Amino acid sequence: MVWIGQGKTNFDRSQPVPLVTFPDNCAYRRVAVSTLEQAGRKHEIVFTGNSIVSLTTAVAAGVGVTVVTRRAAPPHLAILEGADLPKLSHLVCGIYSRSGHDEDVLNELADRIAQAIERPGAAPIHGAAA
Repeated sequence: MVWIGQGKTNFDRSQPVPLVTFPDNCAYRRVAVSTLEQAGRKHEIVFTGNSIVSLTTAVAAGVGVTVVTRRAAPPHLAILEGADLPKLSHLVCGIYSRSGHDEDVLNELADRIAQAIERPGAAPIHGAAA
């Protein structure tokens, strides 16, 4: 996961980080907020949107910063690796399937989904087959 912003963004540590994010139930929001809190950084939710388009539009307008996967970072916004923001943890997701169905088909589908979302160069993590 990476922070993205409008370009070279410097943050005054005495001011809250302006956070553009999805609603409360979003894993990206939880990662951003918990990362800032663990680093002792204040933050302010300045914009909440329901789509990546609404978030990136707000970020492009200079409203604040947001968190996305590196692969999802749009080219018109900057990945803020050099900014004064704490390093984000990795977001882990799992693919679960029920037994009793065509397990070969489900495993193939799960493998294809995993390939589509894995980080480039990352080692795949597979669960034990039932």
